[in-house]
Amino acid sequence: MNSINDNPDAGDDSTSTDEDTPVTVDVVANDTDADGDARTLQSVGTAAHGSVSIVAGQAQYIPNNNFHGTDSFTYVVADGHGGTDTGTVNVNVNSINDNPNAADDSASTNEDNSLTVDVVANDTDIDGDARTLQSVGTAAHGSVSIVAGQAQYVPTSNYHGTDSFTYVVADGHGGSDTGTVNITVNPVNDSPLANGQTASTSGNTPVSMSLSGNDVETSSANLIYQVTVNPAHGSLTGSGANRTYTPALNYSGPDSFKFTVTDTGDGSAPALTSSAATVSITVNDTINPLVSAPANVTLGTGPGATSCSLFISDGTLGTASASDNSGVVSLERTGVPAGNVFPVGTTIITYTATDAAGNIAHVTQTVVVNDTTPPSLTAPAPTTATANSSGQAAVPNVVAGATASDLCGAVSVTQSPAAGTLVGVGTHTIPLTATDAAGNTRTATTTFTVNSGGSITFTLTASPTSVQKGREATLTATYLNQTSSNKTVTSQLSYSGECGSASIGNIGPVTVPAGGQNTASYLFDVPKCTGIYTIKLESFVNGASIGSTTTTLTVTKDNSKK
Repeated sequence: MNSINDNPDAGDDSTSTDEDTPVTVDVVANDTDADGDARTLQSVGTAAHGSVSIVAGQAQYIPNNNFHGTDSFTYVVADGHGGTDTGTVNVNVNSINDNPNAADDSASTNEDNSLTVDVVANDTDIDGDARTLQSVGTAAHGSVSIVAGQAQYVPTSNYHGTDSFTYVVADGHGGSDTGTVNITVNPVNDSPLANGQTASTSGNTPVSMSLSGNDVETSSANLIYQVTVNPAHGSLTGSGANRTYTPALNYSGPDSFKFTVTDTGDGSAPALTSSAATVSITVNDTINPLVSAPANVTLGTGPGATSCSLFISDGTLGTASASDNSGVVSLERTGVPAGNVFPVGTTIITYTATDAAGNIAHVTQTVVVNDTTPPSLTAPAPTTATANSSGQAAVPNVVAGATASDLCGAVSVTQSPAAGTLVGVGTHTIPLTATDAAGNTRTATTTFTVNSGGSITFTLTASPTSVQKGREATLTATYLNQTSSNKTVTSQLSYSGECGSASIGNIGPVTVPAGGQNTASYLFDVPKCTGIYTIKLESFVNGASIGSTTTTLTVTKDNSKK
């Protein structure tokens, strides 16, 4: 009997693999052949969810990307003698977690503005897992942080241009992916900044200053400076950044003004103006206070003084006044003698005003006390002397016997007539005058009596003793010579009364013999004023007065006129 080749018997196979992982199956290993022929894999079929190929005599199954589940394919086994059989390979693809896919992002923001990007919104996960932002990287020109599950980018101050950062997205099952966020920071015109500053100066002294500001786009030299609030206690001059502050006259204390700076824009945006900055100025008080002294005082000691000084009350001295630009001033008085008793002479009182800053001003008041108190003077007792052969005697030095003193020092005493002056028979009044250094005087009198000692005496009579005005009266002088030689006498007549006083005329010369007498007369036209007149006769021998005598004459109205 002839042998007939039997077909091999293909036994179905089962295998498993993980998602995205190829698996190789030796499909003929479990196949049989009744003839004992060698079995070989002749072909493989297709799979619904993967690809199948023969690799080194075995079937290799590669599941589709990210597929998991069951799949199958067929194969043909051959015995080399024309016999074949078809078997099936069942494949179980185990599910494996896939990483999410991070899709790069692009975003833009304006300079100095933060930006929040939902970076996971465009990311995917093949497994359908929820995606979360796990971490963020750093940026070259800003800072990055996670805020409420999103990436927040804050550009560096005043930066504009491109920047980027990375992030990691996670699926919650250990899978993650890294993405990149590309950012464009748009330029904007930044507001400039005006810089406040401080300055100080002395009262009534200007101070110069340079205002300053900053801007990202505009250089300091091109900034525009504008004073918005002027100082309250001074004035400003100058322009641009260069200003000079001049404080108000005599002002001290704080002051300030405000200014802004404006940039020139950036070519696409309008110019911007800063907030106002303040320049604080301190005006130091270097101004002396104003002080006024009371009026100068000039007083005299007066006649009742008991010392060479004078008490002057504060009320008489007056009150000084002072004021200061700071409002607070103290006033001190120096130079007033103890007890307000001022010596004769000039005393200077100084008033010193001091303000809170220590500035000082001085003024003075002159107090003059004049010595107006007369000296004291006591005249000596009366003296007597006997006339010489000429009927005269020398006036004594009565000053030597006077007592004089003054409260303020030296005093001089004089007499009239001077000592040694020859005077005639009779009682003579001698005035004394005491004069102190200030010119104050006091007078006193004493008498000097010259008694006859062989001298010439004389009398005067009027006839009639009462006469009507406009008429005449005869004035008769009678001389008695008690000496041993003839004497020649001349006399002068004068009157005083209702119409005043005047010289009448002369009598003589008359020669009076030794031991004898003689007379002489004068016809007097009486004054035209009624009243009682005193007629004086003063006689002289050899030009020296030998005394005087008087008589009275009554002048009545003219009865002939009705």
